Amino acid sequence: MIFSQLIDHPQHLLLKCISGSRAYNLALPSSDTDIKGIFVLPQHELYGLAYTPQVSNETNDEVYFEVGRFIDLLVKNNPNILELLSTPKEYILYRHPLMDLIRPRDFLSKLCLDSFAGYAKTQIKKARGLNKKINRSFESRRKSVLDFSYVVVDRGAQPLLDWLAQKNFTAANCRKTMANRMTPLPSKGSSPARRPMMSSSARSRQVCRPLR
Repeated sequence: MIFSQLIDHPQHLLLKCISGSRAYNLALPSSDTDIKGIFVLPQHELYGLAYTPQVSNETNDEVYFEVGRFIDLLVKNNPNILELLSTPKEYILYRHPLMDLIRPRDFLSKLCLDSFAGYAKTQIKKARGLNKKINRSFESRRKSVLDFSYVVVDRGAQPLLDWLAQKNFTAANCRKTMANRMTPLPSKGSSPARRPMMSSSARSRQVCRPLR
């Protein structure tokens, strides 16, 4: 059984529902429509060796679980499966009468604590991962190319913004040039002997020179 065969033979469907953001009225204009459902295998596949636990389209927006696989996940209190079984009536596209025999209350157990809380804990860990944007503080001003530009002063280099402030100039008073593989220059006021070594890849920097 493949996805196209199931679509061409809808008699194998037991349940077809709209799920995801649209089922919870959280969809945006750009949101796609997710479909989930349950199906039974044709008899020759059910008693054969070619078992298909689930099928889906290429984008995984439409997913169908074989009924045996569905029950197995339901016994484990899988959050996505419990959600599918509890889909509001207005989002159920098709429901076979046999689905009345599968009631959520017959499967709910303390496993919900592990499945739902475990899922939430996993998502929190991902959100708190190293260097995740959710935990990073950002500067109030977005940096521009001027923040990475320097002015040649005597035998050293000075950040352009500092130099402009000292001279009461604006960026319009300067022209910019690229100094490829430039010999590292010490910052103004620093000792050449103490300046950190720069790799060759870092020696290409923006240098601004005053317009004459």
